[in-house]
Amino acid sequence: MIVKIKDNFNKILKSLLTKGSFIQNFAFVFSGKSLILIIGFLLTPIIARIYAPESYGTYAVYNSLVLNLSILSSFNLSSALIVSKQDDFLPLLRLSFFLITTFSIVVLLILYFFKFQIFDLLNEEVLITNWYLVPIGIFLTSTCNLLGHWNVREKAFRLSSVVSVSETIGTKVSSVSIGMTGVITTGLIFGEIIGKTVLIFSEVLLILKKRIFFLIVWIKIKRDSSVISSYIDYPTILLPSLWLSQATNTFLIFSLAILFSGELVGSYSMANSLLMIPVILIANASQPVMMQKVVELRKREEQYKNAIEKFVFSLTVFLFIPLVSLVLLGPPIIKVFLGEDWELASELVAILSPLVLLNLLLIPLQGALIAIEKNKQVLIINIIRLLTVISGIFLAWQFDLDFIQTIYVLVVVIFFGYFFCVLYSLKVASIILSRRLILVFTAYIIGYLCMFGLTNIS
Repeated sequence: MIVKIKDNFNKILKSLLTKGSFIQNFAFVFSGKSLILIIGFLLTPIIARIYAPESYGTYAVYNSLVLNLSILSSFNLSSALIVSKQDDFLPLLRLSFFLITTFSIVVLLILYFFKFQIFDLLNEEVLITNWYLVPIGIFLTSTCNLLGHWNVREKAFRLSSVVSVSETIGTKVSSVSIGMTGVITTGLIFGEIIGKTVLIFSEVLLILKKRIFFLIVWIKIKRDSSVISSYIDYPTILLPSLWLSQATNTFLIFSLAILFSGELVGSYSMANSLLMIPVILIANASQPVMMQKVVELRKREEQYKNAIEKFVFSLTVFLFIPLVSLVLLGPPIIKVFLGEDWELASELVAILSPLVLLNLLLIPLQGALIAIEKNKQVLIINIIRLLTVISGIFLAWQFDLDFIQTIYVLVVVIFFGYFFCVLYSLKVASIILSRRLILVFTAYIIGYLCMFGLTNIS
């Protein structure tokens, strides 16, 4: 047994030291993401004491707009850079950059003429006077995504991780510095823009300095657009699924902004961002591993089914006690961590915590479904997720609920909607619910009901 463990360890170590191996590339990506999260986590208390919840609410609305629209900017053709043929790469690259630039200009013109109507609806007066930051953010974010896909094609994982860390440092340090000068309302937004700019310049200097001129070569529409037909699935099938996934979070932020104040939206956004740390780290890191494992075992159906079932069970058991404990222990810890101004955010961490596990499960499960070419089913899952959020918001609006009541209703509706998506994902993968999965899911639900009951009694 010990010899077998030693052999496996040596194999992993050898693969880790092998240039360009899957494990080495994964290690670079995982370590980069971990360092980014650590830096962000350590600087969060400082940022929380500089910026009020209302400022964070403005940033949340801005960020939701930028992230949602940047997905549409290149019609997802930039994602095709990873797998494009050599002859198609340059036309696809130039076309993607042309679409990003054109889309950003169109958004700029729309906001110039309709900024009052749009931002009045979202209760964001700050963005009425700073509307131009949105198209700038879209252009920078979309360009960063394009360069990121280019890095994957070139297998520049190590340098890409370094660049991503530099972006995080640039963003956080800029946000703190700008906030300390007294620019509170837009400091977080300007920090984000500076961070993206740092990333782009770092990409050009460290990775793409010999290739960046391809982006500025004048596009020949007739020549370059001819490659679209070979990658039509990216704008027609994968883009709607990707957009719906982001639109679920965006719709929630926009709805809360319309119904409630920026301060409440900021508290929600802060609580959600803290809870997303394990999701970003565990789920985003495990998704490529899950996809690779399923592809590897695809011809041996029973083995990949067992691998998925084991992953779902192990993750649920591993996170059961930490997540359920957040209901009682989360509020006092988060209150000390963020400061007195964020008391509501500390309460929201406890209320929102039941959704963490479901998000952690859904991201790798969708990766597994993509690996077995169930793209339409992934689209259906993202549609269900969006409809779930819409249903929760509609109930809150229909019964004129206050903010906390709205969050409780959303958590209940989203929990069962996402839980259905988890079960549907397992069904699509032809995985029958085992007795141990039923037991652990039941224990998870009962555990939360008990903890919330104790909280209400106390």
